[in-house]
Amino acid sequence: MARFDLFRLPGDQGYVVDVQSNHASEKVRTRVVVPLVPVAELGKPIADLNPVLHIDDRDYAFVAQSLATLTCAEMGERVGPLMADHGDRFAYALDVLLTGF
Repeated sequence: MARFDLFRLPGDQGYVVDVQSNHASEKVRTRVVVPLVPVAELGKPIADLNPVLHIDDRDYAFVAQSLATLTCAEMGERVGPLMADHGDRFAYALDVLLTGF
């Protein structure tokens, strides 16, 4: 598992983005994740906290303010990396959430 990888949760429960540093990966059995919520369900995204990305013909918001943990077993299927296309925007959203800038 790598930081900013996309996962499809089991049972069609949606998507999450793994935001945890790989430094702690070998020491813990959980991962810090941010859910992706369809923009149609979320309403208007908050610009600094909710970057929008397009997956499977739908727009999803990275909902940083809903940060959570899952066990590795709960992560579901790895879909692929998002670091190259969205890593900077995800890191910025987390910085805004945790430090204010």
